[in-house]
Amino acid sequence: SAGTYIRALARDLGEAAGTGAYLAELTRTANHPWLLDDAVSLNTLVRETETNSAGWQNYLWPMDEAVKHLPKLILDDAAALRVTHGNIVQIAQEKIDVDDMPSRTDAHLLRAYRSNGEFLAILELAEANDNIWQPKKVFQT
Repeated sequence: SAGTYIRALARDLGEAAGTGAYLAELTRTANHPWLLDDAVSLNTLVRETETNSAGWQNYLWPMDEAVKHLPKLILDDAAALRVTHGNIVQIAQEKIDVDDMPSRTDAHLLRAYRSNGEFLAILELAEANDNIWQPKKVFQT
Protein backbone atom coordinates (compact mmCIF):
# COMPACT_ATOMS: atom_id res chain seq x y z
CA SER A 1 0.00 0.00 0.00
CA ALA A 2 1.21 3.51 -0.79
CA GLY A 3 -0.02 4.92 2.49
CA THR A 4 -2.24 4.59 5.51
CA TYR A 5 -5.93 4.83 4.84
CA ILE A 6 -7.23 6.42 8.01
CA ARG A 7 -10.88 5.72 7.21
CA ALA A 8 -10.09 2.02 6.70
CA LEU A 9 -8.12 2.00 9.94
CA ALA A 10 -11.14 3.37 11.83
CA ARG A 11 -13.37 0.75 10.20
CA ASP A 12 -10.94 -2.05 11.12
CA LEU A 13 -10.71 -0.83 14.73
CA GLY A 14 -14.50 -0.86 14.93
CA GLU A 15 -14.64 -4.41 13.59
CA ALA A 16 -11.94 -5.53 16.05
CA ALA A 17 -13.93 -4.01 18.91
CA GLY A 18 -17.05 -5.80 17.73
CA THR A 19 -18.87 -2.59 16.82
CA GLY A 20 -19.04 -0.35 13.79
CA ALA A 21 -16.78 2.66 13.45
CA TYR A 22 -16.33 5.47 10.97
CA LEU A 23 -14.75 8.90 10.84
CA ALA A 24 -17.08 11.83 11.19
CA GLU A 25 -14.34 14.20 10.02
CA LEU A 26 -10.83 13.96 8.64
CA THR A 27 -8.49 16.87 8.00
CA ARG A 28 -5.20 16.57 6.14
CA THR A 29 -2.86 18.97 7.95
CA ALA A 30 0.12 18.51 5.66
CA ASN A 31 1.04 17.23 2.24
CA HIS A 32 4.78 17.61 1.92
CA PRO A 33 6.01 20.33 1.62
CA TRP A 34 2.77 22.24 2.19
CA LEU A 35 1.02 22.74 5.52
CA LEU A 36 -2.63 23.50 6.16
CA ASP A 37 -1.52 26.70 7.91
CA ASP A 38 -0.10 27.88 4.56
CA ALA A 39 -3.42 27.40 2.75
CA VAL A 40 -5.28 30.42 1.41
CA SER A 41 -9.05 30.66 1.73
CA LEU A 42 -11.26 31.26 -1.28
CA ASN A 43 -12.50 34.45 0.40
CA THR A 44 -8.93 35.76 0.58
CA LEU A 45 -8.38 35.06 -3.11
CA VAL A 46 -11.65 36.76 -4.05
CA ARG A 47 -10.75 39.79 -1.93
CA GLU A 48 -7.28 40.00 -3.53
CA THR A 49 -8.79 39.79 -7.01
CA GLU A 50 -11.27 42.57 -6.25
CA THR A 51 -8.45 45.00 -5.44
CA ASN A 52 -5.99 43.69 -8.02
CA SER A 53 -7.05 41.39 -10.87
CA ALA A 54 -3.67 39.63 -10.71
CA GLY A 55 -3.55 39.57 -6.89
CA TRP A 56 -4.20 35.83 -6.72
CA GLN A 57 -0.79 35.28 -8.35
CA ASN A 58 0.88 36.35 -5.09
CA TYR A 59 -0.24 33.02 -3.64
CA LEU A 60 1.24 30.76 -6.31
CA TRP A 61 4.19 28.51 -5.52
CA PRO A 62 6.96 27.88 -8.04
CA MET A 63 6.14 24.86 -10.19
CA ASP A 64 9.25 22.94 -9.11
CA GLU A 65 8.48 23.30 -5.38
CA ALA A 66 6.71 19.93 -5.38
CA VAL A 67 9.79 18.09 -6.66
CA LYS A 68 12.57 19.79 -4.66
CA HIS A 69 13.33 16.39 -3.12
CA LEU A 70 14.65 15.18 -6.49
CA PRO A 71 18.26 15.71 -7.59
CA LYS A 72 18.79 18.82 -9.70
CA LEU A 73 20.27 18.87 -13.19
CA ILE A 74 21.15 21.91 -15.30
CA LEU A 75 21.02 21.07 -19.01
CA ASP A 76 23.06 22.76 -21.71
CA ASP A 77 21.07 24.24 -24.59
CA ALA A 78 21.46 21.20 -26.86
CA ALA A 79 20.28 18.74 -24.17
CA ALA A 80 17.41 21.06 -23.21
CA LEU A 81 16.24 21.10 -26.83
CA ARG A 82 16.35 17.29 -26.98
CA VAL A 83 14.30 17.06 -23.77
CA THR A 84 11.82 19.63 -25.07
CA HIS A 85 11.22 17.35 -28.06
CA GLY A 86 10.79 14.30 -25.81
CA ASN A 87 14.14 12.74 -26.71
CA ILE A 88 16.45 10.86 -24.37
CA VAL A 89 19.67 12.43 -23.11
CA GLN A 90 22.86 10.91 -21.76
CA ILE A 91 23.95 12.63 -18.55
CA ALA A 92 27.23 11.99 -16.76
CA GLN A 93 26.64 11.17 -13.07
CA GLU A 94 28.87 14.03 -11.92
CA LYS A 95 26.55 16.57 -13.58
CA ILE A 96 23.68 15.59 -11.27
CA ASP A 97 23.52 17.79 -8.16
CA VAL A 98 22.68 15.41 -5.32
CA ASP A 99 23.87 17.95 -2.75
CA ASP A 100 20.79 20.04 -3.55
CA MET A 101 18.52 17.30 -2.13
CA PRO A 102 17.23 17.06 1.45
CA SER A 103 18.37 13.42 1.57
CA ARG A 104 20.59 11.37 -0.72
CA THR A 105 18.86 8.55 -2.57
CA ASP A 106 19.49 6.24 -5.46
CA ALA A 107 17.63 8.57 -7.76
CA HIS A 108 15.60 7.35 -10.71
CA LEU A 109 14.02 10.76 -11.27
CA LEU A 110 15.64 14.17 -11.78
CA ARG A 111 14.34 17.72 -12.00
CA ALA A 112 15.91 19.34 -15.03
CA TYR A 113 16.46 23.05 -15.67
CA ARG A 114 17.56 25.11 -18.65
CA SER A 115 20.88 26.93 -18.28
CA ASN A 116 18.91 30.14 -17.49
CA GLY A 117 17.36 28.46 -14.42
CA GLU A 118 13.93 27.78 -15.94
CA PHE A 119 12.37 24.52 -14.70
CA LEU A 120 12.05 22.33 -17.79
CA ALA A 121 11.24 18.71 -17.01
CA ILE A 122 11.23 15.68 -14.79
CA LEU A 123 13.54 13.04 -16.23
CA GLU A 124 13.39 9.31 -15.54
CA LEU A 125 16.35 6.95 -15.63
CA ALA A 126 15.95 4.74 -18.71
CA GLU A 127 19.26 2.87 -18.80
CA ALA A 128 21.37 3.02 -15.64
CA ASN A 129 24.56 1.62 -17.19
CA ASP A 130 24.65 4.30 -19.85
CA ASN A 131 23.21 7.15 -17.75
CA ILE A 132 20.37 7.52 -20.26
CA TRP A 133 17.50 9.70 -19.07
CA GLN A 134 14.14 10.15 -20.75
CA PRO A 135 11.62 12.93 -20.22
CA LYS A 136 8.77 11.83 -17.98
CA LYS A 137 7.07 15.25 -17.96
CA VAL A 138 8.11 18.35 -19.90
CA PHE A 139 6.86 21.78 -18.85
CA GLN A 140 6.57 24.34 -21.63
CA THR A 141 6.30 27.98 -20.64
